[in-house]
Parts: sequence; C-alpha cells; structure tokens
Amino acid sequence: MLINKLLPAIEAKWPKGTLRKLLIRIQQDNASPHKGKAMEEKLNNALKELGKKNIRVEFYNQSAQSPDFNILDLSYFNAIQSLQHKKNARNIDQMITAVQESFDELPWETLDNAFLTLQQCMELSIESKGDNVYQLPHMGKQKLRNSGNLPRHITITDQETLNIVKENNP
Repeated sequence: MLINKLLPAIEAKWPKGTLRKLLIRIQQDNASPHKGKAMEEKLNNALKELGKKNIRVEFYNQSAQSPDFNILDLSYFNAIQSLQHKKNARNIDQMITAVQESFDELPWETLDNAFLTLQQCMELSIESKGDNVYQLPHMGKQKLRNSGNLPRHITITDQETLNIVKENNP
C-alpha cells in the first residue's frame, strides 16, 4: 500500500521542480509491531529498485501517551469512518470498498483542518512544557477559509515558546 499507493500519491502532489530529493517522514504510534527499522529499510530498498532514488522515507514514532500528535487519530480516521458507516457493507470485500470510496469522497479540507489542529496541539504542548493538559481553542477554520484568511501554518507568537523551540532546534 505504501509503495503502490501512498508514495506515488505524495510524489504526484508534490510541487514540480522540488523533486530532486524528497524526504517523506511517516509518523507511527508506539505500538510494538511498528518499532524498528526493518520496514523503513525495506521501503527504501523497494524505492531504489523502482528507480526512485530521489525519494527517501523515514519512520518516526509519536511521543508516548500523546494521541493528539497522531494526525490520523486527530480527525482523519473518524471522518472516513463516518462516511463509511453510511454505506451498506455486508462482507469484508464490501467493507474494503466502502472504506476506499469514503477515503476518495472525503474533502481535502478535512485533512487540511487536521494538520492545522495538529500544529495547535504541538504549540500548546510546547507551552505546557510537553504536557497534554491543554484546552484546544476553536479556530473557526471554515469561517477563516470562506473569508480567505485561513493560515497555512500556525505561527508561534509567545516569546517563551519561541525560545523553547529555538533551544531544541539549533
């Protein structure tokens, strides 16, 4: 799935002229089967065999006990699942088809919103010194999008937070 579907989709959507070296970072949860470098090595070897020497993949584990940092769990899976539940699947093949159709039907804005929410979670976690006891404020993304004022990324404005980020990223 990664080699045949995900990576070609990322490559197709990546801005043209910037594909000299493409590093794709895949975040995973800390489940035991996801740990280790075997899948990363296998994937990069497969890409080389396919002649995709300009693409490299790295796997990262999310912080322990931080489900807010998992972009898929933040909202994306729930959005797909809510569409999938509207379909009438009676066996596993129909279920797979229903999930694929739901993925295809999901508006791009849903993933865009999820990434903005993820950025908010990261900023708030930094402000709370790595804790996850924060309240995520509502941003009004749809209203901002409709008015053409939705930011592409969250800007860190708090000076203390900015200093923490600079200390950790020299």
